[in-house]
Amino acid sequence: MYQFSAGTGGSLTASGTTTLAAGSAPNFVAFDATGQYAYVADRGTSLISQYSVGALGALTPLSTPTATPGTNPTAIATSTAY
Repeated sequence: MYQFSAGTGGSLTASGTTTLAAGSAPNFVAFDATGQYAYVADRGTSLISQYSVGALGALTPLSTPTATPGTNPTAIATSTAY
């Protein structure tokens, strides 16, 4: 997974840490309602990678970096209901 910052006018610049491990086929991302956490579904490993979102959008793996949702997750969403 690649990280970029968005500048004025929408231009993208690679961040200091440009890549993060997120499995072999990461293809869906969701942010929690606060914008403090990001979750990436990976169909290749059937895992959800979990990150905290820091200053300027930098992602840091959580202390429990992955969760197991089931086989080949095809979508991901967050909710404030829980």
